[in-house]
Amino acid sequence: MNKPIKILIIALIVLCIIVLTFLFINKKEHTVVFIGDSITNYGTDSDYGFVNQFKKKYSSLIKIYAEGICGNETTDILERLDKDVIKHKPDVMYIMIGINDINNESRTLEDILQNMTKIIDIVKANNIEPVILNVTLISEDFSNPKNIQVDKYNELLKNLAEEKQVKLIDVNTLLKNEVNKGDNSSLVVMEDDLHLNENGNNVVADAVINEFEKDFADKWQLKQ
Repeated sequence: MNKPIKILIIALIVLCIIVLTFLFINKKEHTVVFIGDSITNYGTDSDYGFVNQFKKKYSSLIKIYAEGICGNETTDILERLDKDVIKHKPDVMYIMIGINDINNESRTLEDILQNMTKIIDIVKANNIEPVILNVTLISEDFSNPKNIQVDKYNELLKNLAEEKQVKLIDVNTLLKNEVNKGDNSSLVVMEDDLHLNENGNNVVADAVINEFEKDFADKWQLKQ
């Protein structure tokens, strides 16, 4: 076998390796975890739940885990990160937590933020990309003192996301905008003082899906 043919064969082998490696990487099964409290938990309870809307759109293309537990606070998420997030080896973690800390007045805003900082640092250290959904609403009365605390915390959370270079989806503002379209004769996005109704779930689902499309769907070459 002469030298040019040997070189050609070697080049073809290298090219095959490159192509196969590319195909393997792009066939990797991606995984997403949603973690939070009852708002995330209820997001799997009905067809219109925001997690279920996401699942309906993407479950045939990626693995999706929903890890919402009613009553959870930021300390609970810290305690179960290994079991409910890291063990799944997700590419992305969507986290919505903090509303119970505020509603129960169980800790200061600074303490809640410190817990969230720990959560972000832990998942990033495990090569998981965190995406924060900020705290929603405690009633549709924006002047409610607890909603004022929510606003203060969400501002701290925004600063944290910028500092850590983490994506934050401002569902709170989107929900408020939807409430402002109503006539105050009935609840617009909430079914009680804490949980989202169908319209509220639709607002959150649209926001998550739109951002997912921009940030991951193309990059992962997801074809529906």
